[in-house]
Amino acid sequence: MCDYIFYSDNPADPTDFESRVYCERAAQFWVQATVTTHNSRACTHHLARIVREIEGASKNTIQAYKNGEEVPPTYLRWVVKDGKRLPRLFLSESHNWAYVTVKPITRNGR
Repeated sequence: MCDYIFYSDNPADPTDFESRVYCERAAQFWVQATVTTHNSRACTHHLARIVREIEGASKNTIQAYKNGEEVPPTYLRWVVKDGKRLPRLFLSESHNWAYVTVKPITRNGR
């Protein structure tokens, strides 16, 4: 099942869990943020929308970190610089600056 959410009854209140309906199409892609912990399954119909949503969440997290705001500790990587352990949002040496990766889902679900 795809993780794209429709709001059936009350679209003005996204916290109303009763109004959430997931897309019934089979998920064919795993969309994963490279910077944050935003991950989702996507069908071919909603792939672009889910990628844009996750990419936006990653960009917002990076901007908040640059502005000095606190981000959840799961988004931080620890680096050692001058003998001190410092938090960094991501290691520029270890990823290709992409906000999102998309991988096909295989038969065994991975």
